[in-house]
Amino acid sequence: MNAAGYGSFGAIENVSDEEAQRQFSVNVFGLVVLTKLVLPYMKQ
Repeated sequence: MNAAGYGSFGAIENVSDEEAQRQFSVNVFGLVVLTKLVLPYMKQ
C-alpha cells in the first residue's frame, strides 16, 4: 500500500485554488506515477 501524500488543514475557504490543485496533483497523480514505476517489478 502506498500512503504518501499530504493534507491542508483548516477551512476550505482559506485554501487557494493553487494549493488545492497542488495537493490533488501530489496525492492523486503522485500515486499514479509511483504505481506505474513499480508495477513492472511487482508483476515479475
